[in-house]
Amino acid sequence: MNPLGDPLLRVEDLRVEFPTEDGLVKAVDGIDYELGRGRTLGIVGESGSGKTVAAMTILGLTRAQGARISGRVLFEGRDLLSLPEEELRRVRGNEIAMVFQDPLSALHPLYRVGSQLVEAIRAHQDISKTQARKRTIELLGLVGIPEAGRRVDDYPHEFSGGMRQRAMIAMALANEPKLLIADEPTTALDVTVQAQILALLERLRGELGMGIVIVTHDLGVVAEMADEIAVMYAGRIVETAGTEELLAGPEHPYTWGLLRSIPSIEGPRVERLESIPGSPPSLIEPPSGCHFHPRCRYAQPAHARVDPALESVPGPPAQPAHRVACLLESETRRRLWTELEAGRAPTQALAAAGPPEPPVVLAPPESRA
Repeated sequence: MNPLGDPLLRVEDLRVEFPTEDGLVKAVDGIDYELGRGRTLGIVGESGSGKTVAAMTILGLTRAQGARISGRVLFEGRDLLSLPEEELRRVRGNEIAMVFQDPLSALHPLYRVGSQLVEAIRAHQDISKTQARKRTIELLGLVGIPEAGRRVDDYPHEFSGGMRQRAMIAMALANEPKLLIADEPTTALDVTVQAQILALLERLRGELGMGIVIVTHDLGVVAEMADEIAVMYAGRIVETAGTEELLAGPEHPYTWGLLRSIPSIEGPRVERLESIPGSPPSLIEPPSGCHFHPRCRYAQPAHARVDPALESVPGPPAQPAHRVACLLESETRRRLWTELEAGRAPTQALAAAGPPEPPVVLAPPESRA
C-alpha cells in the first residue's frame, strides 16, 4: 500500500492481448502496481517485456490497435479503461501526459516546434494563439532550451536530439498534468544529456508535484530518481520494491542480470560485463511454469511446471513492500546474490541450500506438444 495515502494511479490485474495471424500475443499478462502523488515509479525490462504497451494502455493508445484489454487502471479513483473515448481524450494530455521514446517521430516534421506546442495547449485550454505562444516560450525556457523566443519557430530537424526530447517534455507539461509517463526519455542520447534530462524531470516533479512513471530498459537510469522500481519480464512484473532496497538486495535472477550488465566507473576493470543468456521469450507461446526458467542458470525441473506468484519477501515490513516471483527460497536467493557480489561461484550458495537438480533444457518449439 502507498504510505502517503490514496494512490494517484492504481493498476489492477492489467492484461493486454493482440490477436495476430500467428496467435494471441499476451503483451501484458496481469500486472499490479501503485503510484503515489509526487512519487516516481521506474518500470524496467528488456525490449519486448510489455512495459511500453502497459504505459500506452493507461492513455488508451492501444484501443485503436484492436487490443483485448482487461483489468482496471484507476486514476484518482476513475477507471480509465471504462471511460468513453471522448472523455479519455480530455484526460489524455491534460491530466496525464506522455513523453514518447522517439521525439523525432513524435514531432511532426512539417510543423514548427512552437506551433505544435501551441496546438497542444489550445486543445485543452480556452486561450488565444498569442497567449498560447507566450506560454510555449515559457515552457521551452523551463526545460532549458536557450533563446526560447527565437527557437520556438524552428522545425524539429533544426533541434538536436536532446533539444527535441526537451521539447517533448515541454509539450507534456503544457497543461501541468498530475501524472507524467516518460517512455525511454534518454534513448539515443549521450550520457551528459541523459543526466540533464533526468535532472530536469526530477526538478519538475518537485516544482509541479506530479507523479512520474519512467519506462526504461536500464536500471541505471532510474537508480537516482525513482522511489520504487518494478522489473518486468515477458509481460509480467517479476520483482518490485523501493529503489534502495531493490538495488541493495535484489532477489530475482533476472534483476541480477540487469544489474550486473551495467558498467561501473568504480574500481579496476578486471572482468567483462555479464549478459543474460538467450533471448526474451515469445509472448504468443511463452514458456511453461516460470517464464524466465529457460534463461536462468539456477532453474530446476520443477520451475518448468510451476508458475510463481508475486509474493512478499520474508523479513521486516518495508514501504513499499518488496515482492518477487521466484521459486527459489528467499534465503537461497540472498546467498546467491551475496556470492555474485563477492565474485565467488554462485553454485556454492546453491550447494548450501541442498543438492541442485539438473537445469532444464527445453526442446525447440516445434518439437514441444
